[in-house]
Amino acid sequence: MQAVGADLWQITFTDVPLDVRLSLRVSDPNVCTENPTGAATRNVSANDVVLVDIVPTPGSGTEPGLAFTVGANGTVTP
Repeated sequence: MQAVGADLWQITFTDVPLDVRLSLRVSDPNVCTENPTGAATRNVSANDVVLVDIVPTPGSGTEPGLAFTVGANGTVTP
């Protein structure tokens, strides 16, 4: 990930499967007070769409992540 502001990071994926439900976990030590594993479940977006569908993801045990779908035109559906 690249820092693009004091508290904003971004990453670009160019090979995301289309029209498939995907899940993503973002680990951030700054959210350990909310989630002991550091998995961020808010303030995460894809193509400027805020992700809100919290789903279990594999990790050191099951950890929360966020789910979304990307359409052929790049539209993200949370």
